Amino acid sequence: MAKRTAGLAIVVFALAVIGASAVSFAGQASEGDVGRQLVGAYAWGKPRESVRDDVYDKLKSVPGGPYHVKRGGTVQLDGSASKPKKKITSYTWTFIADCPGDVPADPVFLSGAKVKLVAVCDTKANLTVSDGQTSDTATAKIKVGGNLKDLKFHQSPDAATGNFPFDTSLGTFVFGFNRCAIEWGESHDPELVDHWIHKPDGGDDVDTQRVHDPGGPYNGFFYVTGHNLKVTRQMIINAKLLPGGSVYQLNDDSGPHKQAIENIAEATLDHERIHGELVAQKLKSKKLKFLDELAKAVDTSEEGLQNRADAIIVGGETELKNASTESKVHGQMAKKWGAKQATILRPSDGSSFTYTLANIGDL
Repeated sequence: MAKRTAGLAIVVFALAVIGASAVSFAGQASEGDVGRQLVGAYAWGKPRESVRDDVYDKLKSVPGGPYHVKRGGTVQLDGSASKPKKKITSYTWTFIADCPGDVPADPVFLSGAKVKLVAVCDTKANLTVSDGQTSDTATAKIKVGGNLKDLKFHQSPDAATGNFPFDTSLGTFVFGFNRCAIEWGESHDPELVDHWIHKPDGGDDVDTQRVHDPGGPYNGFFYVTGHNLKVTRQMIINAKLLPGGSVYQLNDDSGPHKQAIENIAEATLDHERIHGELVAQKLKSKKLKFLDELAKAVDTSEEGLQNRADAIIVGGETELKNASTESKVHGQMAKKWGAKQATILRPSDGSSFTYTLANIGDL
């Protein structure tokens, strides 16, 4: 009986201690002293961290995202998941632009848990939440997308003829031409040889639009909405090489050279055709870097954007040139012609000279 009484006394004492602690805790909480007095093992959260700091006062910015929007479209950012909501007195958004060509956007501050803006570049959105004394900042990404229509390739299925002079002083004939490398009335201009991408006469390379978003980071920006380009390549062969031409007739009349002149004309057609096929394959692959760059181009003025577009298009012509290099054409020509050669007569003095048909584009 004595033992039971002693045990009961211990339990009562323990309950009294716990009760006192509970009263003390309630008293501290009501007086706002929990953060200062209740630490260590009694704290909610990490050891030696106050309840007030860990539970009541710590702000957390939640800007949402990542966000995705079509270029020139409106995106709504939502930071309403930031917490604790009852403590937050302000939501402030700032933006860092990631525009191609390092085109800067104006620094902008938008306020509110939810904000809208027009985006034309990939952007980092920083949300700062504050309770008037402390603050917290976090970042969300805005990814901007949008592609331009594919380029179409136009090439005459047959060789159009043009009467271009032979350069007998160099001992060579000019056989094949990219039409864009010709200035009519003049001979071959090597500086124009890569000029394959065209725009309509009197038109612009690209269509543009201006952002109207007062207060937004890209207000007043111009961006590309479409292009008016096409790739045109027309094979042109010196008419003198074809039936009825003086060079063809000279060699056709000479029995030993008849097959040679026919082979040269055919090899020249093959060479130009392969050039076109390689370009067409590049276009069909839809892996043109310059189209992606064109779709992302922005500037603070329409003139600046047109200049950027022109520079990007020049890069596109280089892409097509690299897809259709002479070495690539020679590789395909060699499969058909191997090391076969053709010897024809020179019209100026009747002397003969020889070409390796697979390499006929070197002339």
